Amino acid sequence: MSFSAHADAKGIMQLIRQAEPRNVLLVHGEAKKMEFLKQKIEQEFHVSCFMPANGETTTILTNPCIPVDISLGLLKREAAIGDPSLPIPSLLLALQSLK
Repeated sequence: MSFSAHADAKGIMQLIRQAEPRNVLLVHGEAKKMEFLKQKIEQEFHVSCFMPANGETTTILTNPCIPVDISLGLLKREAAIGDPSLPIPSLLLALQSLK
């Protein structure tokens, strides 16, 4: 894989295939070719692809998923002694119902 500053459509498709992103932004190129590539990316990879105009700000909402391995006992203790002024994650709220 090349890390050239400029990639052709084939290189972009290869990068997407390897990186498996959830979203793609196309920010440089001829409008018609970018539109064609955008459609190809969305059809082949089933990911959202954006083509913001020059100077346009784009916001991509994410829902990060971070797996955590923690004992049920520790979660129950934290739920029991946690600071009530802090927001309680939904898992801890579910554990409080187990009390």
